[in-house]
Amino acid sequence: MCPPSSCIPLPAENENWTNEAIFTSLFNFKRGKPLPENATSDVNPFQYKPSDLPADLWYLWSGVKKDAEFGFWQETEAPCETFSNSTIIGSRTTLQFYEGRASHSRKTGWMMQEYTITEKCDNDTKDFRALCRVYLAPKTVSVSQLVVSCVL
Repeated sequence: MCPPSSCIPLPAENENWTNEAIFTSLFNFKRGKPLPENATSDVNPFQYKPSDLPADLWYLWSGVKKDAEFGFWQETEAPCETFSNSTIIGSRTTLQFYEGRASHSRKTGWMMQEYTITEKCDNDTKDFRALCRVYLAPKTVSVSQLVVSCVL
């Protein structure tokens, strides 16, 4: 367990953190700061069925996005760039999980947000770690919930 002063938990699904704060956490982890209790680097979320993953856990992983044997993750939109002081610091990609293979797949309600730091902000361009969260999207979405700003 890490010391409380240097180990702030990452936001849960219903908490409102800015993209900039999440990228700052990712940058700190890549520089050797400890992971909070609600984050793990031992699990590649792309390898598991989302319903089998623990709730409210963040994943710090690096590696290949290999489809699981029972489904695959597909991007739902172009990556969303996040700025800090007029500089792009990272991008957030939203993915949706599909059960089965591409030709006979079924869209599920499982979503993933993947945060990566841009090369301009990260001196170690060989460190491809990303911070991800997996969650079940609500069945009904109102128009007010669809308004999301990519720029802080």
